[in-house]
Amino acid sequence: MGGVETLFNSSTELFDTAANRVLTNANLAYKTAGLSANAYMDTVTSFSASLLQSLEGDTQAAVDKADMAITDMSDNANKMGTSMESIQNAYQGFAKQNYTMLDNLKLGYGGTKEEMERLLEDATALSGIEYDINSYADIVDAIHVVQTEMGITGTTAREASTTIEGSLNSAKAAWSNLLVGIADDNQDFDKLVENFVDSVVTAADNLIPRIETSITGLGNLIEKLLPVIVEEIPGIVNDILPELVESGINMIQSILNGIEQNLPQIMEGALLIVNQLISAFLEMLPQLLDIGVQIILQLILGIGEALPTLIPAIVEAILLITETLIENIDLLVDAAIQLISGLAEGLIAALPILIEKAPEIIIKLVDAIIENAPKLLEAAFEILKKLEEGLNTYLPQLLAVIPQLNAAMVNKFLSLAGKFMEIGRKYISQIKDAIVNKWEELKGSVPEWVNSLIQNFMNMISGFSEIGSNIVHGIWNGISAGWDWLIGNVKNLASSLLDAAKSTLGIHSPSREFAYLGRMCTAGFEEGINGLMDPDGISRNVSASLGSIRANMEGTSTGRNYGTYTQVVNVNREISTPDELARALRVESRLGLIRGYGPWAPGLA
Repeated sequence: MGGVETLFNSSTELFDTAANRVLTNANLAYKTAGLSANAYMDTVTSFSASLLQSLEGDTQAAVDKADMAITDMSDNANKMGTSMESIQNAYQGFAKQNYTMLDNLKLGYGGTKEEMERLLEDATALSGIEYDINSYADIVDAIHVVQTEMGITGTTAREASTTIEGSLNSAKAAWSNLLVGIADDNQDFDKLVENFVDSVVTAADNLIPRIETSITGLGNLIEKLLPVIVEEIPGIVNDILPELVESGINMIQSILNGIEQNLPQIMEGALLIVNQLISAFLEMLPQLLDIGVQIILQLILGIGEALPTLIPAIVEAILLITETLIENIDLLVDAAIQLISGLAEGLIAALPILIEKAPEIIIKLVDAIIENAPKLLEAAFEILKKLEEGLNTYLPQLLAVIPQLNAAMVNKFLSLAGKFMEIGRKYISQIKDAIVNKWEELKGSVPEWVNSLIQNFMNMISGFSEIGSNIVHGIWNGISAGWDWLIGNVKNLASSLLDAAKSTLGIHSPSREFAYLGRMCTAGFEEGINGLMDPDGISRNVSASLGSIRANMEGTSTGRNYGTYTQVVNVNREISTPDELARALRVESRLGLIRGYGPWAPGLA
């Protein structure tokens, strides 16, 4: 900008207008010449002195000629493929009356003064205007006429809006202007941003269709090349694979040698890294856990809020998933068997840890449930309330659907019954064939299976015996361990009772009082015996109200006749009911009052 101000400075009041026009053209150069504003003004200042001199200081005309010259340079570069720098050097040489680089323009003229004169003559023939080789302005005009005739003029502007290279150059120039505007408060930054966005959109419009075409072409290319490549793969593999394998083996061997030689250092470094990682992880663990619990709470809250909207979509997804699973049920069964097997092995391996941690986990879980019981009850009440509302609203619809559902299930089952029967016959046949084919192997294993089963059962019984023995021992050990405690408490109780008796009954000498009680008990016992031995007393106490009971019993046996026998039973007690009679007979029998006679009861007579 400083060079523009210097070159286009004049004593007239038109200076500001000329300089501003140069700046305006420079800001549009990203689109008209594919140049940034700085590059445009740098080019202008490289030949403006000669241009102004040939125009006798007319700054307004110099602005127009300079803009035309730069546009012609850019058009030539875009059309003829010459670098912009070579063309700029040629124009700068023309300003110094040096024509050796005229051939850089690729217009069909050599790098001599005579060739430049021929160009001017051709331009005169095209335009009818006489051009002077000593006037830089005339040279610029003549080149413009020739390039217009050759269809070069306007190429940059067209390519900036229609070609990939032109539009990318335009975007690049607009970006350079934007970078300058960031640091220059005098720039119209909003306009610079707008220009850059427009240029990028134009570049995208030109680029995206070519990308689409390229992708399509790439697909066609792959389609055509793939058979050829596949055909050549075996030969390539046979030629290259052995060398690759050998190289790979050598490489692995070198790596192993290096590891072996440096193993101590590697282990030391690895342990250091592991220790550092573990220490860092332990330090961050509380923070990680805190962050995780925030995340989980937010996730739960979000899911809870979104559930009314998500549930219909989830149901639809479940139906689709169910259909897909049914179609692949055989694969899923195999995978499930493998999964269950692996899960069982993992659980068995982890049982010691689970058993050890189970009490702690259960205690914490119970504590948490107890602490949150009010909230859980309140939530359960709300859930039940919602379910009640839903059932009240949709129960008629559900009841209307149930008959249809039953009918559909019955019809489906009936339609598939034949298939189930066929599958059953198929598997039964396969099982039968398998047993027949494997019977020779199986029958030799049956005794072993039976023995194994019996042995396992005996081991189990032995285990139960051991468990029972351990239980009995444990009970006895508990009793033994508590015996001293029991004796001590009984002594303490007896002492307490004695103290209470002494206090309540006023007993001051327990030995004398209890001796007295002993004498009284003996006297009472003796009086009772004497009363019992009194004939009148015995008769009164043991006479039976029913008198003597006579029981007549006969017994015979098939094939042998043992005769008949008679048994008399005297029951010396009061009998009031048949039940009491039966009990009395059982008592007399146990006491040996009923005796057996005859050959049916040998040894009892």
